[in-house]
This record gives sequence, structure tokens and C-alpha cells, in this order.
Amino acid sequence: MSRYPPPPRNYTALPTGPVRRGPRDVRHDQRLPGLLSGVLLLRLEALDPLHVGTGGLAPVRRGGGGVALALDLVTQNNAAAIPGSSLKGLARSTYEALAGGCDLHGSCNPRCTACLLFGYVERQQTFAGRVGFEDALAIKPHTVPTVAAPLPQAFQPRRAVGRRVYGPPVQGRATPVRALAAPAGTRFLSRMTLRNVSPQELGLVLLGLGVDGSFAPRVGGGRYHGLGRVAITVRRARLREGRQVRPETLRQDRLARQVEAWLEAAEPTSNGREALTVLRNPGGSR
Repeated sequence: MSRYPPPPRNYTALPTGPVRRGPRDVRHDQRLPGLLSGVLLLRLEALDPLHVGTGGLAPVRRGGGGVALALDLVTQNNAAAIPGSSLKGLARSTYEALAGGCDLHGSCNPRCTACLLFGYVERQQTFAGRVGFEDALAIKPHTVPTVAAPLPQAFQPRRAVGRRVYGPPVQGRATPVRALAAPAGTRFLSRMTLRNVSPQELGLVLLGLGVDGSFAPRVGGGRYHGLGRVAITVRRARLREGRQVRPETLRQDRLARQVEAWLEAAEPTSNGREALTVLRNPGGSR
């Protein structure tokens, strides 16, 4: 019997279905016709306190005096930051749900569309992803408050439940844990890099990040306790299509129209459309 108590059930498992296989690896050494290469500037706004931990502890002052330890927060230049690896993990997990990614068991061969877009490492075979994310840095300096929340175990060891999305928090029975967190309202900037990405692939990535405004994904720790919702928008794009010599910069109205076109080009699987419904309403999410 596990010594870990079961977590509060405030998550919904995302539907899984047939894996959509890709035709082949897409080369990186040259730009290919009809595919996009360049950079999107993303803005992320925290709708809840946001905690991406370092794995260590930090001393914090308690209200009544004295010092306590809290889970430390990833920072750069004394400001909160979201590692690019966290953003790529978020993007990949939702892309897999929408596009029919890895089945989470055994080898992914032939490669699924998610492996061919985000990359893979398996034994002696490696492939660099065609989508990447830079660290998201807070736009303005801010104080980092401490949140005290009951953070129960988010999983049962040896009992994988697959991809899931968290709804509103429920009260856990665990002792509250202090954690440093970026406050709600904190805004971050990040860059998403593209190399030979189709409009359909880009549309699915943006759809999975909630860029259409239909939901706000969660990132970081404490998602099962209501932390980490972020609203993501595209602020600028600088892209080449195929072998186009000069990149084109898109802003404001032109950018909005192009983002809408990418979203319309997205083609989720039938299970992906069910997953999108869950993402938009995870068990009555607020």
C-alpha cells in the first residue's frame, strides 16, 4: 500500500486515441517551401500566483517575526522567470493531446507528429525540435510574495493516469507548504522559435496554448491547488516562408489576422477536439 494519501480529485484526464504518425523527419539545414521559420514574441500574464520552483528552499520572514523556509522560485536578475523548458513542456503536452501524440507506453516508432515537431531522444536516435521557447522574463520588477497552500501529493507512485488538466482547487488535508510565487498580474515576455513549421502545426501549438482566448493553461507547480494559470498572446511575429530572403514583421491588425488564420488552419483529431473541450472546461473551471 502506498504511504502517500490520494490527491484531491480536481483534475480531468484528457481523452487519448489513435496516434497520428508523421511521414518523416523535417530537415533543419535549409528552409523548405511552404514552411515557416522565425520568431514569435509571446506575452504571458499570470492569472493566479505562479510558482516554478528551483527544487531548493529560501528563507522568508514570517508576519509575526522570525524566519521560515519556503519553496524557492526560479528567478533571473531578481525577477521571476518561467524556464523555456517549462513552456515547451506545456506546449508539447497539449499538442500531443490535440494532435494524437505519443501513447506514453513503449517506443514511438514510426514517429508521431509531436516527436517530429518538438524533437526526441531515444537510444542512439536524436532529432532536434523545430519549435523552441526562450525563458519568459518578468517585464517589470516586483516583490515576490509567499503563498501558503495545502499542496498534497499530485500523483500516486507507479500509477500513471496519463495527460490531465486541473480545474479549481479543492481543500487538501496536507499541511500547508510555503512557496515563493510571482503574483497574479505579473507579465512575462518570451520568444518562440520556429524552423520549417507548417501553418497547421503552428496553429495547433497556438491553440494548445490558449492563444484563441478560450482557456488559460496552467504552468509550474501547484496546478492542482489552483496555481499557475497564464493568458498567452502573440505580440509580434518575424517570419520567413520557405526560402524568402527577408523576414516579414507582423504587428497589430496584420498580426491578429494572421494568428486567426493559423488557428483556423489547426486540425485536431477527433479525440483532440474532445480534449479541447476538456481544456476549455476542466470540471467546471472558473
